[in-house]
Amino acid sequence: MAQKKRVFSIGSAHLEIIGKILDHNIQSLSNQNGAVTIGIGGAVCKLAADLTRQGMTVSLLTAIQKQSVYSSIIRTHIGELGINILAVDVEESRTPAFSAHIGASEEILSAVASLPISTAVFKPELIRQAMVDAQCAIIDSALSTEMMTRCITLATNMGIPVFIVVTSEAGAIRVQNIKANLSALFIRQQDAEYLLKKMGKASDLCLLSQHFNSALVILRDHSGLLVIEGTERTWLESEKVGGHMASQRNSMILSLIIENRVFSWMTLIDACKQSLLMFDQHKQNLPMKNSVEPTLSTLDSMATKDDMTGLFNRRTMDRHIKQAMHDPKHFSILLMDIDHFKNVNDTFGHDAGDETIKTIAEILKNELRGQDIPSRWGGEEFLCLLRNTEYRQALQVAERIRKKIEALQIPIVGKVTVSLGVAQHTSIEMPDRTIKRTDEALYLSKKNGRNKVTYRPSH
Repeated sequence: MAQKKRVFSIGSAHLEIIGKILDHNIQSLSNQNGAVTIGIGGAVCKLAADLTRQGMTVSLLTAIQKQSVYSSIIRTHIGELGINILAVDVEESRTPAFSAHIGASEEILSAVASLPISTAVFKPELIRQAMVDAQCAIIDSALSTEMMTRCITLATNMGIPVFIVVTSEAGAIRVQNIKANLSALFIRQQDAEYLLKKMGKASDLCLLSQHFNSALVILRDHSGLLVIEGTERTWLESEKVGGHMASQRNSMILSLIIENRVFSWMTLIDACKQSLLMFDQHKQNLPMKNSVEPTLSTLDSMATKDDMTGLFNRRTMDRHIKQAMHDPKHFSILLMDIDHFKNVNDTFGHDAGDETIKTIAEILKNELRGQDIPSRWGGEEFLCLLRNTEYRQALQVAERIRKKIEALQIPIVGKVTVSLGVAQHTSIEMPDRTIKRTDEALYLSKKNGRNKVTYRPSH
């Protein structure tokens, strides 16, 4: 049986807002024509996504802003990537985000970070629980020095190899005082040089490896790696990758190094060589987008639609009806209820009842006109907004739907019928009054024998 590949990771997950200038001939940095992208950022979060795509089971322990719409976006996006997210809620007023202003030549002109994880506290038992069965641990330098040290200590005690990822000058400063036997510390070249300068050391990068007592994998700008183990240094070249692919390149290469080092038991040098070779062969398969647009679409659907039928839910229909009030044209409301639906559930079971509801919802989608809006009002009730429709037309629509359902044979259940009520909105009444008249009309249809359409006038 193939060994399951399990990875523990801890790091920031936040919105990543990138504004890029498109005009190379800029005279000013204000109000420039450009492009803005919004994705989910965090070096370890992106690394977790790449490892997941490579078939590993990855857990991401992170800090999420409590009761925030942005946190909902982040949670949903990470979940859709297949990552097991374990989140600590933090009381944080700032939006969890990284925002950067990028020049036309890809240089960072300015950047601002607001990361809740930098002050988050993770209890030892939570970290230990998340590390169970993990074969390696990946730690983001966005954590506080105290939390990084705590994670390293726990992983070491559990016999789990540890990798730290540094992708900022602030992160380089935070790891400065960490003394541990790491499997490797991944750091960008500019951050390594910045750290050497802050430490008042010579420009020899080997001094960093000796300082940390760990191997260093230095990510060179847009191409290649420098691997340092003690006083030994190895330069590894690869094809240059620039532009928007640079950060994605780093993440994919690191994920390949970790996979080769941990799960194929290669030496660090061999893992790096093999990973660069694999990247050069497959870089055309780089995920080109980290957009949250699909996630926003999913959240919008969850908030506005009924899970079972895909129709709008009651809250959304209320909003559509209020909007229709501002239209000078007539509109009518149709309310429909499945007759004797309790008997369907009692006789054939709730699964058959659910299929009946879904079948009738499909009929509404097919039979209503493009201007009409159907919704699941609750239980076995459906409410439809018939725009630009006076009551005579609404009665025709309702009768057509009634006959269509009456002629239907639903698997297992057989024939079902529906009762309908119709009312036309008047300019002098509020929407809830129109809905009440529709409900009264539905009541009369049921009272008079069901499987009928009834209209309730305003007077």
